[in-house]
Amino acid sequence: MDLPPDCLNRIMSSLANAKDIVNFGLTCKYIHEISEYTLRWEKLCRFHFTQQQITSISPKFLDSDNKVNWKGVYSRLCHRHGNRELYNNVLNLCNHCNCIYWTDGGHPCSAEITPEFSTRQFSDVVVTQQNLTPEEFMKLWPTP
Repeated sequence: MDLPPDCLNRIMSSLANAKDIVNFGLTCKYIHEISEYTLRWEKLCRFHFTQQQITSISPKFLDSDNKVNWKGVYSRLCHRHGNRELYNNVLNLCNHCNCIYWTDGGHPCSAEITPEFSTRQFSDVVVTQQNLTPEEFMKLWPTP
C-alpha cells in the first residue's frame, strides 16, 4: 500500500456511510484492517443515532471482555432506525433574491449592497435561506 496509515484513516474518517467503509475495506487486507477499527464504528454510531438509541441496544453486543462490538451495534441500529440522510454540500434558496446556491460557495446576495443588510431586515421581511433537499430541488422544475 502506497499511502501511509494516517492518510488512509483520514480518507476513511470522511466516509459517513457504513456501506462505503465496508466497500473500501474490501479493496485489500490492509485497508480492511483499518476499516474494522472499533473507534470508527463507535463514532459512526454516535453520529447517526441518539444516545438513547445506542444504550437501548449496546448491552446486547458485549464480547467476553465486556467491550462493545460497535460494528454490530451500528448494523442493528441501522436495521431498526435507518440512517440519517447526509450531504457533503447543501443547496440553499435565498428568500430575498430567489437565488439557488451551494453553502460552501457562499451567496453574494443583492441584499448585501443595501445599508439595511447588517440587520438582515428589508421592509419588514427577514432575509433567510432555506436548505433544499434533492427532492425539494427537483420539485422546483416541473415535469412535462
